[in-house]
Amino acid sequence: MGGPKPSGAAPVPSAVSTHAPPKIPGYRPVALLGVGGMAAVWMAERGDGSWCALKVIHPYTADDDAVQGRFRREAEVAVLLRHRNIAGVKRAGLEAGQLFLDMELVQGVSLSALAERLTAQGASMPLGLLWRINDDVLRGLDYAHERTGHDGEPLGLVHRDLTPSNVLVGFDGVTRIIDFGMVRACLGAFQTMLGQIGGTPMYMSPEQARGRRVDRRSDLYAWATVMFEMLTGRRLVTRGGMAVMLKSILKDPAPRPRDVRTELPAALDPLFVAMLAKDPAQRPTSASAVRSVFDGAIGQHKWSEDDVGALVRSVFADRHEVFKRLGRGSTSTADRMASAMAATAIESAMTAPTVVRSVPVTEPFVPPAPRGRRGSSSGAVTVETGIRRR
Repeated sequence: MGGPKPSGAAPVPSAVSTHAPPKIPGYRPVALLGVGGMAAVWMAERGDGSWCALKVIHPYTADDDAVQGRFRREAEVAVLLRHRNIAGVKRAGLEAGQLFLDMELVQGVSLSALAERLTAQGASMPLGLLWRINDDVLRGLDYAHERTGHDGEPLGLVHRDLTPSNVLVGFDGVTRIIDFGMVRACLGAFQTMLGQIGGTPMYMSPEQARGRRVDRRSDLYAWATVMFEMLTGRRLVTRGGMAVMLKSILKDPAPRPRDVRTELPAALDPLFVAMLAKDPAQRPTSASAVRSVFDGAIGQHKWSEDDVGALVRSVFADRHEVFKRLGRGSTSTADRMASAMAATAIESAMTAPTVVRSVPVTEPFVPPAPRGRRGSSSGAVTVETGIRRR
């Protein structure tokens, strides 16, 4: 964030504290949300006073002409995605030699952060919560997978990096996928240059790990690995050397959820066996089909959006208060935002996922009753207002 840390603020991770704010006309970065291998994400104020998540691609990827070309093509597609379960991209551009995305600012937390905080508080991930998150993510995936272009032809969109960190659970109880399609755009020549495979290894499908062409079934595999982790408290693929992780992805049979937690509904086992098949031809062909089966398996545990929102606001009361101040538009909001974000060490969508502790799913957890009506200051989730175009 530059300069001395605010008085009383907790230490900021070194990757965050040493990153200089970008200088992009029309945007004023006020707080660094996080840094990843390809980009940094800032909370930024637009010229018209509205707020966004500003993702700035690192120079060592942005300087490549091939990367710029892919970035522009993918950004054009991302702007077409308008769905309540996908965080929107408002604008993409190249200013002062910097590639950037102006993204919807989602007021909420990553799924990985939610799992970590609940674990720290000694609570499980309730089945009803996971039902709602799963339902939202699959709705967003189905929309993107089925999206057609202006010519009516399928766009063939694949996320390619569906992880707990790329799923945001909002204070309004709505779950949104972030970075849809951007990974493919930004890796392009970069992955060829370094001989790397694009994506997060622990959540890759076998075909992606082999560097083969992927389609929607790869996303379904990735989402199954995420849900397995959230349901059981155990990753399918543990961290380690790339060779070890690739062997696990390509060769090791995936356990059934009830192999890890016997109290889970039996109907989940055949679904996960199908979604985690090594051969994509043996997997479900659509997110809507998975939604239907999942609903039959644990639909009796349904939570409403109000239930989810109440839980997230309660567990992350510190962060919710920060966003409430932002919504009030106080003249000192930007300064308070920077201080509060440093003090609460807000993680970004690029934070490494954390495995939840195994807690019986029967452990009761009653979310606090929502206060007021949705749409009030406690339920505002995104900044949608205009953006200065040049």
